[in-house]
Amino acid sequence: MGSDHFRSDNPNRFGGEAREPGPFTYAPNGQLDAILNDLGDANARIASDRSQGVITPAQAYSMRLEERTIRREAIADNAMDGGKIPMGQYEQLMAQVENLQSQL
Repeated sequence: MGSDHFRSDNPNRFGGEAREPGPFTYAPNGQLDAILNDLGDANARIASDRSQGVITPAQAYSMRLEERTIRREAIADNAMDGGKIPMGQYEQLMAQVENLQSQL
């Protein structure tokens, strides 16, 4: 494999016993929790901007619709793989969340 960085017989940088590489899986529901947290922040910002008149009712409706669509997709992706969203899908969902947040 060429790289000593991932070999289990490579001692840690502080000396001592060999260390296994870190986990290659994600904490169950960890990615979903991150997405839902960011969507909650976006939803609160939509409500705030709407109440302050920064965005129109139509804009708020459109953004909430986008937020719900992302939320449904994240929940479905999470359920398909036993509580883990694959990295490619996670990055795509987070890009959608960032796009939503950039509209605010």
